[in-house]
Amino acid sequence: MTRLGRSLALLVVVASACTVDVPPPPTAPPATSLPTTTTTAPTTTTTEGPEITSPPAEGAACVMGDVPFAEDGVVAAFGTERGDAAAIAGFRWSAEAECERFVVDLATVGGSPAATLGRTSVELRPTSGLVRISLPDEVRTTSVADSVMDTPIARHAYVVRQSDGRLVVDLHLDAPTGVLARAFAVGSPARIVVDLMPATDAPPVRPPDAGEGIVLLAPPPGPAEYPLRVSGYARMVEAEVLVVLGPETPGNVEQTATAADSSEAWGAFSVTIGSGPTGTVEVFVSGGSTATGAPVGLSVLRDIR
Repeated sequence: MTRLGRSLALLVVVASACTVDVPPPPTAPPATSLPTTTTTAPTTTTTEGPEITSPPAEGAACVMGDVPFAEDGVVAAFGTERGDAAAIAGFRWSAEAECERFVVDLATVGGSPAATLGRTSVELRPTSGLVRISLPDEVRTTSVADSVMDTPIARHAYVVRQSDGRLVVDLHLDAPTGVLARAFAVGSPARIVVDLMPATDAPPVRPPDAGEGIVLLAPPPGPAEYPLRVSGYARMVEAEVLVVLGPETPGNVEQTATAADSSEAWGAFSVTIGSGPTGTVEVFVSGGSTATGAPVGLSVLRDIR
């Protein structure tokens, strides 16, 4: 039994349908634009959009062009030494029969569409169940904290503030046959495009565990050992995260961590525990309450040796 059940008290806003107006990757032939759902929600909301599955006649744009797909590791690195992009303006996404496309729109300090993008990298982490977009140092604000896609591969996108203040976007994946990914940038206005497609004969990809106000990245499912790193991100009023290993009895291990600022985005946290209980161990992570007053917490079982 978990100590704290997951709550689904999310504020849902209605997303507007529009077109993913993204040129094809460099050297690719012209591609038909895809229908999509657009997120430009306030930072305290979660937006849920419909799944779109009908492919255009010429073939899905998210598989066209010469930019290759990768199965693991750094998918792409691009951008200038310093661009004018300073904020995340919103997310857009679409799902076709062959693939899916996720777009990050960017804005300047003044709020107008950005023209150029600084140094950016995109990494596929199958064992963690996500694609991570590491944004340029100058991108420090966001208009959206997270979005629910619930497409066949991409489930949820989170904007996460790291301990050094930089922002990343984590795209959580769920695919029974594995995932391939590619990424590229489009300028004027500046956008980041991530394309996803199912892999063949690859291990399943499962998203990280998530509860009310908490996402747990480590330890992932599977064998673990001490020293044990417990990390993830939280969205809550308080900055302190409590990590408890073991049942509610004397002898359990408790340790706290301070999450990064989560006023606009989710705040990353990490703590390393040197020793503790072994075997099938409950890992309980909590952190007070969300902005809506819901208790924050997540409980999972891990095999610790």
